Amino acid sequence: MQRKRKRTIMIGLTAAVIALFAFSACDTSSGYGVMKVSITDSPLTDEDVQGVYITIEEIQYHTTNGGWEILHDYEGPQTFDLLALTRGESRMLGELTLPSGNYTQIRFMLGAPDGSSSLSDSGSWIAKGNSDDANYIEGEFNADYDVELFVPSGAQSGYKAIVANNGYFSVPLNGTVEITADFDLRRAVVVLGNGDYNLKPVLRLMVNDQAGVISGNIEGSTALADGSTYEVYAYESGTYGATESEEPAEGDTRFPLAVTSSELKAGEAADYVLAFLAEGTYDLYGAEYDTEGVFQGATSLGVNVEVTAGDTTTYDLENVTW
Repeated sequence: MQRKRKRTIMIGLTAAVIALFAFSACDTSSGYGVMKVSITDSPLTDEDVQGVYITIEEIQYHTTNGGWEILHDYEGPQTFDLLALTRGESRMLGELTLPSGNYTQIRFMLGAPDGSSSLSDSGSWIAKGNSDDANYIEGEFNADYDVELFVPSGAQSGYKAIVANNGYFSVPLNGTVEITADFDLRRAVVVLGNGDYNLKPVLRLMVNDQAGVISGNIEGSTALADGSTYEVYAYESGTYGATESEEPAEGDTRFPLAVTSSELKAGEAADYVLAFLAEGTYDLYGAEYDTEGVFQGATSLGVNVEVTAGDTTTYDLENVTW
């Protein structure tokens, strides 16, 4: 019998609510400010996956003297398809009021199974999809095609992110800070040998006005093979090693040290977009995957590409041999 569940039916899943990621607060004052928080994603190189849905039930912040506090003005639960948030696209979760000060910890509470029970109605799942099936509805869990997304250690230790630049963000008194969390599903979603999908703790947090973008076009002299998929990876300058492109062990991914990535899309105005990068210099590498998603090889696309906060660096790809 086919089972479906609407995206909004998440609130009763108390057994499935887990900590998604954590940052703690320090030096908070008696005043308040506003945190605008958004989420984004880097693409997932898995041809079988049509969507990666997560449900955020609750957002909490942590103070050094007060423990965890709930941000009551977050309107949850909310469900998102992270694969729709690539190439610089993001989705705002809300404008949330909290004490002004410096923060290194905040956490999202997810509706998702942690692998310790046989719970089947989760708020987070991998959409395989079959648009030819009249019963399939995009954005709804369908047991005939879709599979649950597990977070094995989320209930115990939380799902922690890395805060770029200073290691904290500041909520100004009577002011606003805008931050974006990058889930980077390329590294976060792992397919196990038994076919289960796990969500690893790979998150990156950026203050929006401290971030920049690299984007570019493919020049006519660079040919792309029909049916192949191409990815561009950004590395902090000097961090790419020979082992980056090697076959990964189970639970790991190729190009593990890449800060972010973008699918290379022929025929669009901006063929690749590497967004939410901290100010600095980056080395770019490209990879080709055939029609079945099999890795074909990697190549250098350029070194010491400079990123300035608040700006977009244009870096076109010319005469690239894949």
